[in-house]
Amino acid sequence: MPPLAELPKSRIEIEGVQSARRKRAVEQARRAPFYKGKLDHVNLDRLDDPDEWRKLPILDKDMLRRLEVPERTAVIRRGKVGDCMYFIADGEAEVDVKPTPVRLATGSFFGELALLGDSVRSANVVTTQPSTLLILDLADFRTLTAHHPELARAIDAEGKRRMSENKRLRELQEQSGASPSG
Repeated sequence: MPPLAELPKSRIEIEGVQSARRKRAVEQARRAPFYKGKLDHVNLDRLDDPDEWRKLPILDKDMLRRLEVPERTAVIRRGKVGDCMYFIADGEAEVDVKPTPVRLATGSFFGELALLGDSVRSANVVTTQPSTLLILDLADFRTLTAHHPELARAIDAEGKRRMSENKRLRELQEQSGASPSG
């Protein structure tokens, strides 16, 4: 059995661990498509400075809960009431939409449609590999989008695009005589 990691013994050691975690979080976010180009102005060596930390858009600061899930985990079930959305910090999920399921990778998000209007989930979402998800609850979503209008616009635009695509696919199914599955 490998030896257990030693716990930090002093406030300075704890601050060092926290600093290293902040840096890793920003480095990981920089690789995610959602944050592409949005973190270039952040100085990784100054993340302990509150002014530098405030430059960051949401990561997994206070509002986001982290969830580690194994492969083939049902995260969202169609027809259930939704009160949160998910960001894929690492991993992959599949959205079961007809006729072709959609794969979402690191940096993508899902579940926003339930927060934008209709609270009922419109699709099943299952992880396709072990994944790290960040969960944003409805109340925090409303607070966050009120304080970050650019994020609200991006999520709203993607939600509208997805709803339009889902509607178009349903219409194509109906025209072809296929029965929609649900």
